[in-house]
Amino acid sequence: MAIGRVVATALLFGSALADVTIDSVQAALQEDDACAWDAEAGEQLCGVELFQQRLRLRTVQGSSEEAGCPEDKLVGEWNNKDALGFKTINIGLTVDKPKGAGCQGVHATIVVPSYLGGNRKYVLTMTPASGGKFNVKYYNPTANPPYFHLGEYDPATDTLTEDLGHLNGKKMEPFPGSTTSILKFSRE
Repeated sequence: MAIGRVVATALLFGSALADVTIDSVQAALQEDDACAWDAEAGEQLCGVELFQQRLRLRTVQGSSEEAGCPEDKLVGEWNNKDALGFKTINIGLTVDKPKGAGCQGVHATIVVPSYLGGNRKYVLTMTPASGGKFNVKYYNPTANPPYFHLGEYDPATDTLTEDLGHLNGKKMEPFPGSTTSILKFSRE
C-alpha cells in the first residue's frame, strides 16, 4: 500500500494525521490481507476495512509494541459455571498466547464435557465495538463445514461471552432444557 493511500485511509477513517505513527501504520499494514467478522455491520471486513479498524485501535492505544493486539487481553483460563442454565455443567475456555507477529487472532480450546460433544478448537479475533467493548468472533476452522459464533469482551468487567444461539450469523433452535444460549465466561 503506498504511503499516499495510507494517509488517505487514515484521514477517511477519521484519525488525525498527527496521531498516526509509523509503527501503527506498519503494524496495520501487516494485517492488510486478514479478514475479521464485524458483528455491528453483519459482514466480513477485509483488506482496507480491517486495516482501518486496526489502525484506529493502534492509534488510540499507541504503537503495537506498547499496546499489543486486542486479542492479547483474552489469554488465560476462563470458566462458565452452570453453563446454559444447567446446574453442574461447567464449560471452560483456554486461550493460548499469540504465535508470530501481527494481530491475526489467538488460538483457543473450549473445554466441553464429552457428553456435550467434547472440546473444540477456535481462533478468536476481536474488533472494537461501542462503549470500549470488543466484538469477538469464535471461528472453528477444523469443523466440517467451518463455522463461527459471535460474542463480546468487556475489558471494564473482564468478562467474555459466546452466543451459541447463532451459528454463522443465523439464529438456531435453543438447546432443550436450557435457560440461555449465552456462555458467560469469567477468569478462573
